[in-house]
Amino acid sequence: MNESNADKKLDELYPKHFQQALSNAGLLKDFDIPTLGEKKESIERSQNDPTTAALKKRRERDRKRAIYFKAAYCNFRTVPIHAIIRKIKKRFPSLTWLRVSMSYSRHANLRELFQGDLNAKLNKNLLSADFMDRPCNCKNPDLCPFRGKCRKKIVVYEGKCLNSDKRYRGNTQQFVKIRTQQHVRDVKNLVQYNQRSDAFAYHFAKYVPRNNLTRKQMAPYIRVEVKTIWQGDPLSCVRTFGTKSCKLCFRMKIAILA
Repeated sequence: MNESNADKKLDELYPKHFQQALSNAGLLKDFDIPTLGEKKESIERSQNDPTTAALKKRRERDRKRAIYFKAAYCNFRTVPIHAIIRKIKKRFPSLTWLRVSMSYSRHANLRELFQGDLNAKLNKNLLSADFMDRPCNCKNPDLCPFRGKCRKKIVVYEGKCLNSDKRYRGNTQQFVKIRTQQHVRDVKNLVQYNQRSDAFAYHFAKYVPRNNLTRKQMAPYIRVEVKTIWQGDPLSCVRTFGTKSCKLCFRMKIAILA
């Protein structure tokens, strides 16, 4: 901001025809227009306000943890979609983690349609060397617990407990085999060192004896069948990793709710 403009009112910084249009509309009569310097001080005070900062931090945290439902307008639905989602949350107490925010969808504009068509043509028949499927490398491929699909990446998977028939659904950017080995290690850390972990470890820790077993000795107690539910396209998924619109995370949430 130039010092020469600090004492000027905001409407004086507009071109003449803008000022005339605001004056003709009667928008300059009902309140006292602040100067540029006064407006800058007001913005700085609001930014330094601890209450505003705390509120902004809480909103940012909630935004990252929220799940957004896109609902198109419908004139024959008798019950609003947000009321239906709220009813489902009350019916299933385990969905307390679900934070719902509504965002109404819109149709893509012409630029987005052309851009999407261009990207599809450019990415056609392209493969990512880093995320390509690899052949099974188990010692005995016929006994592979993943049915030969142990080296798939960018997947949503389901682990079914063969003891209780309960299911765990998650996602991974790594090979499914490596992610399963990490689950077994988490069970070991929970049993032996009482380290907090996810639902997979808490469930299978009930079946593992409280001895100093190695991870290999512990594996027979963790009777689980893992299968791939969905596998993403690396070229379209990788650029969304770590963002609020991560395709892999979104697919996992859909699989959990299904």
